[in-house]
Amino acid sequence: MNKTNKAAKVLQFNKDADFYLDMADELIEKEKYINALTPIRRAMKIDDGEEPRLRCAELYFLMEQYEMSALMYFKLLAKNHKLSDCYYGLGQNYYYLSNLEACLHNLNIFMTQNPDAEESYDAEDLINEFESSNFYDGYKLVHPIEECDFSDTITYAQELISSGAYLDAIKINS
Repeated sequence: MNKTNKAAKVLQFNKDADFYLDMADELIEKEKYINALTPIRRAMKIDDGEEPRLRCAELYFLMEQYEMSALMYFKLLAKNHKLSDCYYGLGQNYYYLSNLEACLHNLNIFMTQNPDAEESYDAEDLINEFESSNFYDGYKLVHPIEECDFSDTITYAQELISSGAYLDAIKINS
């Protein structure tokens, strides 16, 4: 009896970052957040652009890991300080971290950069809630920011991030 070894041929194809982001979206839709981290991390290894990192920051937010989410946003801002989605995300994170001043600061930057975005209306509603006379038993938060120019703050945060002091960069808005 002549036995021949037949090696099975397996076709391999390289999956792009979008493949993994789609996989993560399916898991997120099912609220399997921890499971969604793996495909997002794979997407980040394939694509060093903004989209996978934004999605990772959003996932950390959904997981209520607000510090990790803020860290991801700061890493993105270190590369491009004009990414307005980061400011909106930071505003949300700081809200849940009970840092209302930092929340307002970031939401104002977002609204300045995107006055017509749907999220700007949500941010404005939140700011109006903060400023209402009955919010926190009459304590009124005021944000006297009319024109936002936070380039010095962002520059300092970028310097901290470049030196690896991520947590210090997060505390800048604190």
